[in-house]
Amino acid sequence: MTDTEWSYASGVLAQPPEGSPGPEPAEAAPKQIGPFVVEAELGRGGMAQVLQVRYRGQPFALKLLLHEAPEVRLRLEREAKLVGSLEHPGIVTLHGAGAIEGRAFLLYALIPEARTLSSAWAELPVEERVELIAQIADAVGFAHSRGIVHRDLKPDNVLVDALGHPRVIDFGLARQAGMERLTQSGMQLGTQTYMAPEQFSLDPDLQRPAVDVWSLGVLLYEALTERLPFPAQGIKELRGKLEEARPPSPRAANPKVSRALEAVCFRALSYDQAQRQPDALVFASELRAAIVQGPDPARGAARSRGLAWAALAL
Repeated sequence: MTDTEWSYASGVLAQPPEGSPGPEPAEAAPKQIGPFVVEAELGRGGMAQVLQVRYRGQPFALKLLLHEAPEVRLRLEREAKLVGSLEHPGIVTLHGAGAIEGRAFLLYALIPEARTLSSAWAELPVEERVELIAQIADAVGFAHSRGIVHRDLKPDNVLVDALGHPRVIDFGLARQAGMERLTQSGMQLGTQTYMAPEQFSLDPDLQRPAVDVWSLGVLLYEALTERLPFPAQGIKELRGKLEEARPPSPRAANPKVSRALEAVCFRALSYDQAQRQPDALVFASELRAAIVQGPDPARGAARSRGLAWAALAL
């Protein structure tokens, strides 16, 4: 198989942890698709299925289009080129692409014992969750440095491997500066809970790195509080909340959250994108500075120091 110039990352390239039930056997899939030996189906959506396969004795994840609608194929090829240009340890690796019996496919690394972000951080203390967010921001920032905006960051689009290293996946909605739009007029792209306010406007000029910074802010808020900053039952309620006010203080939900971490989170969740960190690299830098700063001084300790200075002044 010869690699092509285009590649694409899928959101379901996880190999379940040892001892878990594992993927469903690929009963509906043939045992062999071209040169690939099919072992299991990992996931299926409206446009494609993802299979766990072996190629030349090595395990991979194979994304195979279910139908060949022209726009689907164009989007796949375009976004695949973007992912193929992003060689970073925090971004899922593509190994090849092509077509089998007229169906486009993409071949990815299978991440051993991977879990989604929300599953992985469930057992972690806040400090380690925050470091995970910083590592995710590093990867997204790498994409930003090359003019690429992910536009669909959420827990399901980050896999954490057995060593605790996150990998950003599913650049299916990604866009690079200067690219022609493929989205039909009136279509909204992204997952509403994690979408920046300007993503609802459909204005391509607003699809900047700041939209990913907003999503990172939502992830950080969740990591700190175990709740969403703007819980809503539907898009109308969500948009109303986004326009009315900033979210409740993370410190109110978790008193252990430092003021420095809260400030980074609130800046990322600014309604006006000009008030946010300009890209994910700046977000990561501010986040790590807040981590280094550590927890706020205890009120009692601060008061004692104040009394000591007052006594010295007498």
